[in-house]
Amino acid sequence: MKKRTRIIAKRILFRGSILLAICGLLYIYFGSSAFSIYEYQLSGVPDNYNQEIVSQIKEANSKNLFYILPGDRIISFHRKDIKNIIKNILPNTDKISFSLGGLHSLKISVSPYVPIFRTDTTHAITKNGIMYEEMTLRSDLPIVQMATSTNVNEKLLTSLADLVPKVNSVLYPVSKITIDEYGDIRLYDESMRHAIILSVSADMKKTWSNIISAIDTEPLKSKLENNKNDLEYLDTRFGNKVFYKFTKHGSTDIIYGLPSTDTNATTTSSTTPAIVQ
Repeated sequence: MKKRTRIIAKRILFRGSILLAICGLLYIYFGSSAFSIYEYQLSGVPDNYNQEIVSQIKEANSKNLFYILPGDRIISFHRKDIKNIIKNILPNTDKISFSLGGLHSLKISVSPYVPIFRTDTTHAITKNGIMYEEMTLRSDLPIVQMATSTNVNEKLLTSLADLVPKVNSVLYPVSKITIDEYGDIRLYDESMRHAIILSVSADMKKTWSNIISAIDTEPLKSKLENNKNDLEYLDTRFGNKVFYKFTKHGSTDIIYGLPSTDTNATTTSSTTPAIVQ
């Protein structure tokens, strides 16, 4: 056999082997069940929704992907459709990730949103400002209502989420938070009789420090000890001062006035808020 003939024969054999291997792989993937998904392992999903989700995923994956690829293989499955199925059943879903549990098993991990406040009886909001439908709302989360023109960002929501437990432990349980179009924040109790008034532009840590100093300073300290239920509001919007108002039997007991005009104002050091009555 001539050298040229041997070279041509080797090339044909090599190319034929490659073609045969490709055809074999295509048959294994398309024509056999070697890579078929038989098991779906869900994590982060409530047990009572597991069966429903798996049933819908199997139905979606029974259809071809892009009209050609089998949709129930570990390489080609309906990733987008699976995400939509889970989010439709579990609207509080934040992230969905996929991993392989073997040649015939697909692991699906579901992470829910973490709510910091409620927006109504069925919806919640995250620290990133994402509002969504919650499956089981915690009754201890305050309801927050925001004006449409208010610019609410992650920093503000996180600061409020940190502030609420402090107010709960020292003054009263916060049940409702309102943020109006002027940037004023009000933290109400369940009865809506008591409020702490803040500004969206305030440093919440400094504001809370001012409140702590104020409630530990006379005459506010004694009034909270003796007439806490008569507290109408603590207003922290005016720099290093805390204004307050107490009401009793429908009439005003103490009302804050501006520091420049109130002759009864009590002025403290720069590290302690002025308490004006």
